[in-house]
Amino acid sequence: MRSVLFTSCLLSSLLLLVGVSFQTSTVVLDEIAQLTYEGRGVGTQGLNEARDFLVSKFKQNGLFGGLDDQGYEQNVSVFLNNRLGEKNNLSFSEDFIPLAISRSGDLKEKDLVFVGYGISYRSGESIIYDDYEGIDVKGKIVVAMFGDPAIGNPDSAFKDPSLYHYSQSLYKAQNAALHGAEGLLLVRSPLSFPEGQEEPKLEFNGRQGGGTVFDLVVGQTTIKAINGILKDRNLLSVQREIAQTQKPKSFIIQQSASMEIDLVREIGNVQNIVVKKIGEDPVLKDEFIVVGAHYDHLGYGFENSTDPHGAGKIHPGADDNASGTEAVFQIAKWAKGIKTSRSLLFVLFSAEEVGLVGSSHFVENLPIAENQKVVAMLNLDMVGRMSDDKLYVMGSDTAFEFKDVMDNIDLQDSLNVEILNSANGNSDHAPFWDQKIPALFFTTGGHEDYHKPSDTVEKINREGLLKVVRYAEKVVDKISSVDQSLTYNPESERNRQRNPNENRGYGVLFGSRPQMPQPDNIHGVLLAGVREDTPASRSGLQGGDILIGIGEIEVNNLYDFVFALRYFRPGDKVIIRWVREDSIMQGETILLQRENSFLANDELLY
Repeated sequence: MRSVLFTSCLLSSLLLLVGVSFQTSTVVLDEIAQLTYEGRGVGTQGLNEARDFLVSKFKQNGLFGGLDDQGYEQNVSVFLNNRLGEKNNLSFSEDFIPLAISRSGDLKEKDLVFVGYGISYRSGESIIYDDYEGIDVKGKIVVAMFGDPAIGNPDSAFKDPSLYHYSQSLYKAQNAALHGAEGLLLVRSPLSFPEGQEEPKLEFNGRQGGGTVFDLVVGQTTIKAINGILKDRNLLSVQREIAQTQKPKSFIIQQSASMEIDLVREIGNVQNIVVKKIGEDPVLKDEFIVVGAHYDHLGYGFENSTDPHGAGKIHPGADDNASGTEAVFQIAKWAKGIKTSRSLLFVLFSAEEVGLVGSSHFVENLPIAENQKVVAMLNLDMVGRMSDDKLYVMGSDTAFEFKDVMDNIDLQDSLNVEILNSANGNSDHAPFWDQKIPALFFTTGGHEDYHKPSDTVEKINREGLLKVVRYAEKVVDKISSVDQSLTYNPESERNRQRNPNENRGYGVLFGSRPQMPQPDNIHGVLLAGVREDTPASRSGLQGGDILIGIGEIEVNNLYDFVFALRYFRPGDKVIIRWVREDSIMQGETILLQRENSFLANDELLY
């Protein structure tokens, strides 16, 4: 501890010599990124202890709670997990798991109906493809494959990426329920695996669907188990026929089955931390600016870790997002000593890593009076790993006035600020956009330690972090004092890089992590990293490579990349092309089915 304090003091002295001033060392970051806080995962005691520490720091510095009763903690209900109860069984096979989107229930001796991919695709009044056409499934258990008819057929209409949602389990469950089925039994598609590869073991994921539950009993079994009840046919031959004809191949299975699912749903509370500073102007004080960051992280990395061996290991989240938490704390202390016309809310959001839950709740339950409004938001997420003095500020087009404000900020620090219109929507500014509130996203970008146990304190660029803080303070000072109110720009919605996978799923599993944000001056997609033992790594790709092609798809940008992942299907063999040190390279790989362990809110793993 003494050596840490000495280092902090020495660093403070050095930064003062080069013109960077700040009030304290990075005590918040250094504290909450310790292993004793259990990675600040939702549902851990460590997250609660981090909350208590942060509230105490605000109190110690004379910063007042922002809720109606001057409290600091805004309760947020959050889905934690589904855990397996005592009875989860399938009558004809022990190879069985419930899906977390299932209700608990016990179906006895129900008729079984095979419904292909469980898809009903219509265009207007026309039926394009319908696995349920002409077959009665009311009160029965339907058996459906993951995927869609494009698996095994490169000319299928389902290659259209806009149709990818038909391959997702959420859609299949919804469609089965709409057709009156009581149960859905999902199975992997045989053509999704290279010939000779064994089917992976089934693994229960209690967080699949993020808490969504259908009025349906939903489970998964193996290809072998389904083949055992098909008698005179097998799943592979049926799938090949669907692929070749592009027509449904549904039929009644001459066997009944029982399926029992017992899931225990766990709901908990987390807390946003809110601090308020009232403005000086009698009129403008009713306009609030939110300065926010999330303080939660991945906990033990059972979900969304990009380290293939990370499950069960504490993920400290020093950059993601103890750095942003530190920044908000520093800005709040600075704001206490200045006069602003508008009021300020400093918010540390919880449950960002499980789907922007804290910030979404905050926007829907603003702790302000009816005659007051939030006019702008600044979000600081991953601001602790600055390289080459580079700071990215995204979302400048969400208010007509933002660009002029930032163009008039004096950059006294050696800071290279890249102001971008296109804005990534996978952090706590996104719910503000959804409410048409202008918002800026500050980040120093991704790195190889993203969502890994190696995102630790000693790798933080403290000088860079404090440069971000000083720049953000100047932005707050400007927009909190200008006479003209900020005006939301609806045209910004056209430029927005919201999660390109939302509502439709990621597509096939590739296994790379693009650099976020992407540099403007490259042709292709710069990769920050590649996960081991995935199609990306097997092709020869490495972090730092620029991906330029997947199969026949030329990859010029992230949109092309996501298009390709939705265009191809599990089991497709493709040539991957990339640039490494000015040389064009290529390798072959087989794309795979994305399993339940790859959660949809792990937005940077493609």
